[in-house]
Amino acid sequence: MSSSYPIITEKVLGPAKRGGPRGWGRHRRAGDEIPQIKGEQVRVFLVDGKPLVDHGRRTDDDPQVVRAAHVAVVDMSRNVEVSVELSVPSEDAKEFTVRTTFLCSVTDPATVVRDGQGDAARALRGYVRSHQRLFQLGLDHPVSAINHVRLLVQTQIEAYVQLKPPVLPGIAAELASVEVLTPDEVRTLHGELSKQAALHTIESDRVNLEHELAQLKAEHAKQAEENDRRLEIERRKHETQMQEMRLVMKEQEEHLKRQMAAAANTFAAEQMDRMHDAIESDPERAALLAQQSGELSMGEVASRLDRVAEQKAEERRDERDRARRLEDEDRAWMRKRADQEYEVHMKAEQDERTRRYALEDARQALELKKLERIYAIEDGDRALKRELLERKYQSEERELERLNALKDKQLEMERERLQREYQAAQDELRHQYEVQAAERDREHAIEDRDHQLEVDRRIRDRKDRIELLRVRLDMLKELARHGHMDQVTLDPHELIEGIAVDTGAGASVTATVGEPEAALPEQAGDEDEGLVDDESALREEGLHDH
Repeated sequence: MSSSYPIITEKVLGPAKRGGPRGWGRHRRAGDEIPQIKGEQVRVFLVDGKPLVDHGRRTDDDPQVVRAAHVAVVDMSRNVEVSVELSVPSEDAKEFTVRTTFLCSVTDPATVVRDGQGDAARALRGYVRSHQRLFQLGLDHPVSAINHVRLLVQTQIEAYVQLKPPVLPGIAAELASVEVLTPDEVRTLHGELSKQAALHTIESDRVNLEHELAQLKAEHAKQAEENDRRLEIERRKHETQMQEMRLVMKEQEEHLKRQMAAAANTFAAEQMDRMHDAIESDPERAALLAQQSGELSMGEVASRLDRVAEQKAEERRDERDRARRLEDEDRAWMRKRADQEYEVHMKAEQDERTRRYALEDARQALELKKLERIYAIEDGDRALKRELLERKYQSEERELERLNALKDKQLEMERERLQREYQAAQDELRHQYEVQAAERDREHAIEDRDHQLEVDRRIRDRKDRIELLRVRLDMLKELARHGHMDQVTLDPHELIEGIAVDTGAGASVTATVGEPEAALPEQAGDEDEGLVDDESALREEGLHDH
């Protein structure tokens, strides 16, 4: 058994056994002898040393399947990847592992089985190994120069495949890819270097951040001292302004008192003027004049004078109350105005402090943003340095990628052209195979029909002869039962030979030649039982001969 490509499985077949309850049926293969196949697979039988391709249409009792001595299942999938690996020595007594991948397609399964191409990987490994120049490419380069060796190996194998394509009987193979695997020690070394570089970068960034953090703390402490100093200056300035406000308010109160005293003096002068004017129009004088003129009596004059005196006293009280209310209102208005001016001044001072604090916060935020931009620029410089360190390697890789892309494009165009030609050839072969298969099926059908007619004719003739023999035997039985056998001229040997030829019972009849009368009834009784078996054997014999 084999599980490689293109032969999935194969086995040697023994002689086919007969079917039927007594083993007298047709020859056929057991169910486990013929392997099952998938849609992309075919069976190839070796019949008399010649391969016979079966797409799953032949049954286990097919004559070719019965006669086959070997069967193999072949994978007909297109573009199956087959990889081979070789070790190429290096300069430092180590090895490069080269993996070459081919795309394989079976074109002739019969040739694959006949020539024993069961393992395409083994044949391709020998094909690649036959190129001796490949084993000399790494002798001038250490394992660390793997990228350069990759380019050399890929170019060498591609040129070798173009100059000397792989030839596998029944299999079309084309190059898919060439890889040089990275050695474990190189991968480990680069991993350690990357880890060390990352640790160094992290430590450097940590030191820089600690230094920057210390600078920020110092600047913030200095800024806090400056803010405390400014706040102390503002506090003292505010106290000075408050003292000035109190002095101004005191001066305003004294000025208000002076104004009130002046207003009182003015009011007294006005009162004197009004009294002087009133004397000229004094009602007392008017009343006295009226009494003198006889218009009023003394009682009326006295009562009128009392009313005038009370009215004047009331007017003086009202005037004093009004002056006192005006003075209180003026004092309250001055106090309210002073409070409003103080509140406005304090609000202006508070707004000014808030504005200065906001400006200070904005300035600090700008300083922080400036520091962040500086850090970002420094990070960009570090990244630029790392990029400059890798630029040479990246430029080489880009050049290699460009060359590889150009070669891949050329190979892809050539592959497409070959693929189209191969597809056209495959279509033509498939068409021819289908035409031939249809023709063979038609011929087999005609042969099977003619052979079946011949077998049926032979069976009918044999039945007729057997029926004639049965009649003759019945007649002999009757003669023997009545004791008239001596009256019949009959050659027993001729009768026995005719029965043996027509029924196939030569051995049993020969054994009873000495006793014809006893053997004849028994022989006649067995004819009916063996008739069906003889007919089946005759059909099987005819099919086998066919």
